[in-house]
Amino acid sequence: MKKFFYLIVLTIAVFATSCESHEDDNKFSEKIGLNQLYSVTMGNKTTLYKPVMFTYELNYNEGTADITINGVQFSPMMPAITMEIEDIRFTKTISGIKLNATNIVPEVDDKPIPEYTISSLNCRIASSQILNFSIAELSFVVNNSITVNVSSPTLTFEHESQTDVRKVFSSNSNDDFHFNNASYAIYLNPDNNLAQVYVFNMKFAEKMPAMNMIFPNVTYTATPSGFELTCDELIPTLNNTEKTPVASYPISAFNAKVANGLLTINFNCTKVGDEAMADRCFSVNSEAYMFAKEKLQ
Repeated sequence: MKKFFYLIVLTIAVFATSCESHEDDNKFSEKIGLNQLYSVTMGNKTTLYKPVMFTYELNYNEGTADITINGVQFSPMMPAITMEIEDIRFTKTISGIKLNATNIVPEVDDKPIPEYTISSLNCRIASSQILNFSIAELSFVVNNSITVNVSSPTLTFEHESQTDVRKVFSSNSNDDFHFNNASYAIYLNPDNNLAQVYVFNMKFAEKMPAMNMIFPNVTYTATPSGFELTCDELIPTLNNTEKTPVASYPISAFNAKVANGLLTINFNCTKVGDEAMADRCFSVNSEAYMFAKEKLQ
């Protein structure tokens, strides 16, 4: 299945650094550097910022993590700063680690800055099978008033997938189709606010072969809890070198939401051909999670 993933890997190569680990004198640690997007919500306004470097340094002996953010801003008028959040306790899960903390005083230029006290922090770090390297999702609240959501420009959703397909013009529930094996990756282009949605192993009907497709040029905006993606009409393409258009399956009314590690997608798909209208228009609702369920080790 990896042969379908190379396009994603190529597109995100400029956004991720390699993961380093070392073991010295029985000390084991890991450093993960990711160029990540972040949004800042103050009141009813959410502002999306371009990617900056987030470094996650994990000390497995101590069970603690340090997070360094290079060039973060909480408003366009604020100068960019390098913020360090140190000694956050983490817990191992079946897919990676989970961090939760409250009332942390971060450091800027090695000095504690109480005015940026982090009221609460939540983070998940795991390995993506689609991308074959670490992914991280981070959110924190500054002084109970500023919410910061952090995610990589490429988001993957490969756990607990569920898809329901309904024939739009049919009242027969036997025509409904349920499918559990799809997975998704979303590449967010911060230069033009357009996303490419990669769909793996998708079927709209029992006898339809599973397909790997790209939904191109979907508009995205930041929300207080993640992202919303919308597009009135699009022609999907195959996930191959040529990006061959799949004109026989046009998509309309595409809407997707990303919030707290959950992707929900809704769209209509019309099978173009000689069939009767009742047989060729489908309503698709799907969801999948970025991380596996948080069962602790």
